[in-house]
Amino acid sequence: MNAIDNLLVANFTELSLFECGREKCKPDKRILMDIKPNHIFHFVLYGSGVFILNAKKYFLKKGDLFYVPPGYTAQYYP
Repeated sequence: MNAIDNLLVANFTELSLFECGREKCKPDKRILMDIKPNHIFHFVLYGSGVFILNAKKYFLKKGDLFYVPPGYTAQYYP
């Protein structure tokens, strides 16, 4: 790899959409996420809930975005 190739690899990363969906969570439904090899983003369209990552709780509401990095487990519920 030459200097130009190193510069390009260091400054640019490709992002591809792997999956997209929509879910209306039931009040008694807890989502337990297994370890995934990809980045996961969720956007809260309405309502509120709790997101847990690394034993830390985050309280979510309409308009919030939450993120699960590759290699982590997480859970969320309304």
